[in-house]
Amino acid sequence: IVVPTCQRVVRSGLRDNTNDLGLIELFSEAIDEIGLADPKDLSSTSPETHESSSITPVDQRPPKGGCYAIAANPGADQLLLRGISHLLADDWEIRTVAAAEFPDDVATEIAEKNPQLVLIVSIQLQGGRQLGYWCKTLRKAKYSGTIMVLLPSKLRDYDAVYTRLRKTGANFVMTSIRQIIRRMQLQVPSPK
Repeated sequence: IVVPTCQRVVRSGLRDNTNDLGLIELFSEAIDEIGLADPKDLSSTSPETHESSSITPVDQRPPKGGCYAIAANPGADQLLLRGISHLLADDWEIRTVAAAEFPDDVATEIAEKNPQLVLIVSIQLQGGRQLGYWCKTLRKAKYSGTIMVLLPSKLRDYDAVYTRLRKTGANFVMTSIRQIIRRMQLQVPSPK
């Protein structure tokens, strides 16, 4: 639901030469509300049970992987990233990069923190230049971890896009949320 909605927001914004921030904010709030509800918690009978059942002692939790999540462009890309972050919250400690942050500053921080991976999202292929810039900036800052790129659309020239982004430093270029989730689940640190 989220991907087609984001794509529609982008298309209407390009067509009308606007960016419907109100609509994006409304969807962001809805994603947050849905993302916070855990189906197994909904069956509890009292608020006290709900609160205590969702808490696991820190030493019993499996380790989470570290991930920086970057929206190539503000608006719909950030909305999509918010949805993905909720889907991966159980296995990943995700730090979402705000659109206003400077790539050079973020790349320096990422290189210092050295997370297991960086996920960069762009709804439209027009964001391809921005994707390439992010990848180059991260590699220039000496980040050596995994860079995953998500372009959730049908690409006629996938091979060319893949080759171009690989040259800029991306390890994986994927076209669906399902692919990203599978790949990230494979990279979750195993309990020791």
